[in-house]
Amino acid sequence: MLFQTPTIAIFLALLSAAAGAPSPLLSSTGVPTTFLPTTTKLVSILADVTVSTSTSGIAAESNDGTTFLTSSTSSLDMISTLSTLGSGALILKNVRVSDVTGGSTGLVDTVHGRALTTVFESKLLSKFDANPQLLLIALEGSNSGIEEEDEEEQLVELVMEDVATVFENALAHARVMGDEEEFEGLTLEDLYTVKVVMVNSNEDDQKMLSMAANEQSETSSSLSENLTEAVTTAYTQSQTLASLRSTDTPTVTEGLITCDESLSRNSRASRAKLTGWKSRVLRGYTVDKFGTQASSLLARTLASYDRETIACAGTQQAGVYRMERRRVLQTRIENGLEELFTAQILVLEQTTLKKFKAVLLRNLKKDTTAEQGFDNNAAAVRASAFAFDQALSDLEITGMTTSLMKKEFFNTEMTTKLEAALLTFPDSPAAQISQLEKVEKTVNKKSKTPTQRSINFGLSLVGMLRPDGFGNVQGYTGYTLGPHSVTMGWQNDADSPDVMNQFGGMRPPLLRIQPKLNLDVEL
Repeated sequence: MLFQTPTIAIFLALLSAAAGAPSPLLSSTGVPTTFLPTTTKLVSILADVTVSTSTSGIAAESNDGTTFLTSSTSSLDMISTLSTLGSGALILKNVRVSDVTGGSTGLVDTVHGRALTTVFESKLLSKFDANPQLLLIALEGSNSGIEEEDEEEQLVELVMEDVATVFENALAHARVMGDEEEFEGLTLEDLYTVKVVMVNSNEDDQKMLSMAANEQSETSSSLSENLTEAVTTAYTQSQTLASLRSTDTPTVTEGLITCDESLSRNSRASRAKLTGWKSRVLRGYTVDKFGTQASSLLARTLASYDRETIACAGTQQAGVYRMERRRVLQTRIENGLEELFTAQILVLEQTTLKKFKAVLLRNLKKDTTAEQGFDNNAAAVRASAFAFDQALSDLEITGMTTSLMKKEFFNTEMTTKLEAALLTFPDSPAAQISQLEKVEKTVNKKSKTPTQRSINFGLSLVGMLRPDGFGNVQGYTGYTLGPHSVTMGWQNDADSPDVMNQFGGMRPPLLRIQPKLNLDVEL
């Protein structure tokens, strides 16, 4: 079977398991010259990626039952061929740390980003298997700007984010070129199991190859034909896909690039704003006028994207792709805003409860009747609930796909928490100490008798002992000698999360003593 193609010359070579020497698999015109049987384990390696059309071909080597197909200088044609093959594991080598951390867009706009785009598009536009294929990213080098213990974890996270971004772009391209319904709900995890491996030595390289041979999915599709026919078919199909992609006019291609650049630029701008807000929320504060600012950010970012890509709306393909990229941008921003909205509700609840307890403590110290105290506490509940409702109004975001508005159950739940705090407040240490001080003050007043003019001094000590525990045991004791008094409280709540939050996440001091000097003047 002969395949004559007008494309670039391709050399595919095979390292025979018996002879150990490479031999041609396909001629430069696509004519198969060597027969290879079906293999159970197949690993395809893309090394030294180049965007040119020149290639050193593909070599094959059999080792311990695994066939390794290697393209030592991987052009886009070779990448598409091995990706369309769709079987076994796929390795992208020679990705350097500087490719990930050097530019503002990371791996996306490098030759490796182009290679991954070709990998994903070739898989998406061919009859891809439903089972995920193992994809290994070999990362070389180190980055001295990152702490050593966190370096690998952060680099892996950056690479995974860039790979996900490249897949989103490729999926959007595939939707433009193919049937949009076919790709509905499709994710990167449906097609690939992506792993990032640090490779800084020959030993690391061998471990990676062993991993590719041993960890490829057991459910991954196996070749139903001999390897020569499979590679030949994949090459022919890759040429068909290349010709499909080349049908775009320069105007359409320029429009697609413009949409991608605008998406990347506006995503970075909005992400910087969201990161600043998230940092503030994590410190226990809300964002001032969050709803207004968030609505403005969403509208401003989408308007910026629309202005930058308005020229793409004139062509059908670029116009569809423009709207697809716009939906991606909008979804990214809305997801971040929804996360901030939920987090700030929790912050508001904690702040409202803290202020409410402070009001209850002030009411308790006032000389009021029981009926007046009940009315004051009821008013405090209503005031706190109203303040919480007003604060929620500042968080409302309009203009989103699903607007984030305050709901009735938020206020109902907050009122329930306020009433629960009111019921448990009399048993709190602060309330009991305040009550004890009031009793002592009343007793001291009644014990006084009219005397001649004099000035008396008295020392009062109020102490609180807070050992380890969660507040299940508490007690108080006091002693009075003339104008002097000692009051000591004890409660094992040093490990209680509520108590630690009051001290900024730290344990409270074991012993707290508050001295007070009383001056009694009789005129």
